[in-house]
Amino acid sequence: IMKEINPTGKLHISFVQEGMTDEKTIAPSIQLAVFRIIQEQLTNIIKHSGATQAALKLIQDNKTLQLEIRDNGSGFDIHNTPKGLGLHNIFTRAELCSGKAMLETKPGKGCLLKIILPVEVE
Repeated sequence: IMKEINPTGKLHISFVQEGMTDEKTIAPSIQLAVFRIIQEQLTNIIKHSGATQAALKLIQDNKTLQLEIRDNGSGFDIHNTPKGLGLHNIFTRAELCSGKAMLETKPGKGCLLKIILPVEVE
Protein backbone atom coordinates (compact mmCIF):
# COMPACT_ATOMS: atom_id res chain seq x y z
CA ILE A 1 0.00 0.00 0.00
CA MET A 2 2.74 2.45 0.91
CA LYS A 3 4.46 2.33 -2.49
CA GLU A 4 1.12 2.78 -4.26
CA ILE A 5 0.21 5.85 -2.20
CA ASN A 6 3.71 7.32 -2.00
CA PRO A 7 5.31 6.65 -5.41
CA THR A 8 7.76 9.56 -5.14
CA GLY A 9 9.14 8.36 -1.81
CA LYS A 10 9.13 11.94 -0.44
CA LEU A 11 7.23 10.77 2.64
CA HIS A 12 9.10 8.37 4.93
CA ILE A 13 6.55 5.96 6.43
CA SER A 14 7.28 3.79 9.44
CA PHE A 15 5.07 0.97 10.68
CA VAL A 16 4.83 -0.67 14.11
CA GLN A 17 2.48 -3.50 15.09
CA GLU A 18 1.80 -4.46 18.69
CA GLY A 19 -0.26 -7.17 20.31
CA MET A 20 -1.91 -10.05 18.50
CA THR A 21 -0.77 -10.57 14.92
CA ASP A 22 -3.24 -13.13 13.63
CA GLU A 23 -5.25 -11.52 10.82
CA LYS A 24 -7.78 -14.36 11.08
CA THR A 25 -9.10 -12.79 14.29
CA ILE A 26 -10.08 -9.62 12.42
CA ALA A 27 -13.24 -9.62 10.34
CA PRO A 28 -12.61 -8.98 6.63
CA SER A 29 -14.86 -5.90 6.77
CA ILE A 30 -12.67 -4.43 9.54
CA GLN A 31 -9.51 -5.29 7.59
CA LEU A 32 -10.87 -3.47 4.54
CA ALA A 33 -11.90 -0.46 6.62
CA VAL A 34 -8.41 -0.21 8.14
CA PHE A 35 -6.83 -0.48 4.69
CA ARG A 36 -9.07 2.28 3.30
CA ILE A 37 -8.53 4.54 6.32
CA ILE A 38 -4.75 4.19 6.01
CA GLN A 39 -4.99 4.85 2.28
CA GLU A 40 -7.16 7.94 2.79
CA GLN A 41 -5.07 9.45 5.59
CA LEU A 42 -1.74 8.89 3.82
CA THR A 43 -3.23 10.55 0.74
CA ASN A 44 -4.35 13.50 2.92
CA ILE A 45 -0.86 13.77 4.40
CA ILE A 46 0.82 13.76 0.99
CA LYS A 47 -1.63 16.24 -0.58
CA HIS A 48 -2.10 18.72 2.24
CA SER A 49 0.42 18.56 5.06
CA GLY A 50 3.88 18.99 3.59
CA ALA A 51 5.03 16.23 5.93
CA THR A 52 8.27 14.33 5.44
CA GLN A 53 7.46 11.59 7.95
CA ALA A 54 4.42 9.54 8.86
CA ALA A 55 4.21 6.83 11.51
CA LEU A 56 1.59 4.09 11.52
CA LYS A 57 0.94 2.08 14.65
CA LEU A 58 -1.46 -0.85 14.80
CA ILE A 59 -2.33 -2.24 18.23
CA GLN A 60 -4.56 -5.27 18.59
CA ASP A 61 -5.92 -7.03 21.62
CA ASN A 62 -8.75 -9.55 21.82
CA LYS A 63 -11.45 -6.84 21.73
CA THR A 64 -10.16 -3.87 19.75
CA LEU A 65 -7.94 -2.81 16.92
CA GLN A 66 -6.36 0.60 17.37
CA LEU A 67 -4.77 2.48 14.51
CA GLU A 68 -2.68 5.60 14.98
CA ILE A 69 -1.32 7.65 12.10
CA ARG A 70 0.95 10.54 13.04
CA ASP A 71 2.69 13.00 10.71
CA ASN A 72 5.14 15.86 11.09
CA GLY A 73 3.28 18.12 8.67
CA SER A 74 1.89 21.61 8.98
CA GLY A 75 -1.21 20.64 10.94
CA PHE A 76 -4.25 22.92 10.95
CA ASP A 77 -6.79 24.61 13.20
CA ILE A 78 -9.40 21.90 13.57
CA HIS A 79 -12.04 24.41 14.70
CA ASN A 80 -11.67 26.78 11.74
CA THR A 81 -10.98 24.30 8.94
CA PRO A 82 -13.91 22.44 7.40
CA LYS A 83 -13.63 18.66 7.41
CA GLY A 84 -12.82 17.66 3.83
CA LEU A 85 -14.17 14.65 2.01
CA GLY A 86 -11.15 12.51 2.97
CA LEU A 87 -11.57 13.08 6.70
CA HIS A 88 -15.33 12.71 6.39
CA ASN A 89 -14.80 9.30 4.74
CA ILE A 90 -12.42 8.22 7.52
CA PHE A 91 -14.85 9.15 10.29
CA THR A 92 -17.75 7.53 8.42
CA ARG A 93 -15.82 4.27 7.88
CA ALA A 94 -14.99 4.09 11.59
CA GLU A 95 -18.63 4.69 12.55
CA LEU A 96 -19.90 2.08 10.07
CA CYS A 97 -17.65 -0.48 11.82
CA SER A 98 -19.05 0.52 15.26
CA GLY A 99 -15.78 2.27 16.04
CA LYS A 100 -14.66 5.80 16.58
CA ALA A 101 -12.15 8.20 15.07
CA MET A 102 -10.35 11.09 16.77
CA LEU A 103 -8.11 13.72 15.23
CA GLU A 104 -5.59 15.82 17.15
CA THR A 105 -3.91 18.68 15.28
CA LYS A 106 -2.69 22.24 15.70
CA PRO A 107 -1.06 24.58 13.22
CA GLY A 108 2.63 23.73 13.00
CA LYS A 109 2.24 20.55 15.07
CA GLY A 110 1.27 17.87 12.53
CA CYS A 111 -1.68 15.52 12.95
CA LEU A 112 -2.50 12.43 14.96
CA LEU A 113 -5.41 10.31 13.74
CA LYS A 114 -6.62 7.62 16.16
CA ILE A 115 -9.08 4.94 15.16
CA ILE A 116 -10.53 2.35 17.54
CA LEU A 117 -12.49 -0.52 16.00
CA PRO A 118 -14.02 -3.63 17.57
CA VAL A 119 -12.42 -6.92 16.54
CA GLU A 120 -15.04 -9.28 15.16
CA VAL A 121 -14.62 -12.68 13.62
CA GLU A 122 -16.82 -13.26 10.59
